[in-house]
Amino acid sequence: MAPWLTTLGIEPVNSGVFDGVWRGGGPVIESISPIDGSVIAQVRQADASDSERAIARAQDADPAAFLPVAFRDLDELDGFLEHLADEVRDPPFAALLADLLGDRALRAALRRTPCTRAGHHAYLGGLLEHTVAVATLALEACTLHPRLNSDLLICAALVHDLGKTREFALGAEIGLTDGGRLLGHVELGLRLLDERAAPLDEPRRLALAHCVLTHHGDRRPATPEALALQGLNAVDAAVKGALEQGMQPGP
Repeated sequence: MAPWLTTLGIEPVNSGVFDGVWRGGGPVIESISPIDGSVIAQVRQADASDSERAIARAQDADPAAFLPVAFRDLDELDGFLEHLADEVRDPPFAALLADLLGDRALRAALRRTPCTRAGHHAYLGGLLEHTVAVATLALEACTLHPRLNSDLLICAALVHDLGKTREFALGAEIGLTDGGRLLGHVELGLRLLDERAAPLDEPRRLALAHCVLTHHGDRRPATPEALALQGLNAVDAAVKGALEQGMQPGP
């Protein structure tokens, strides 16, 4: 056997099926060189139990493990998320956020969900990164424009894309759930908020729903907070998308 094959870890006889460990309990076959007909190496094929074990392990695997992930530390982003939620002082809005952020399944989904399938933040954890970015911009906008209802705007920034946790199906690629395909993340987000809206009176519920409904720009905002959210969402999406596509910062 050629020395370079040994360097690659090829043995004279090699097990032929992998289930986390290389196995092979079946007959041995020879791998023949097409150049000179010599035996390159031998492979011990799988027997029935080897194949069944490998298939079972493959079915247990998480295809999403092959998807790209956020470069930023998710624990750090989680900390920023909680800090931004603490900036909301209005008791009903604060109670809503406490309920949402206290939901372990929802928090795990935020850390795992991409923001888009092939656009900006299209990787696991992208939704959390985008949410923190938009809410940070909202906090700064409220400092610059103190007449804005900061509690409404920051709360809206934190929840505006929660519907994405129900929109995507994660596998070997980023797909869509039936709800994502038929309704989209805005409607899914509004439904999620309706399920948790008990702390809000009707004016707060409507104002928050309006921000979520208009944040993509396909509806005209009727409040300055909705207008601000629409613009801040667009800024983060556009800048992140440009950087990911290779646009170079200026000198």
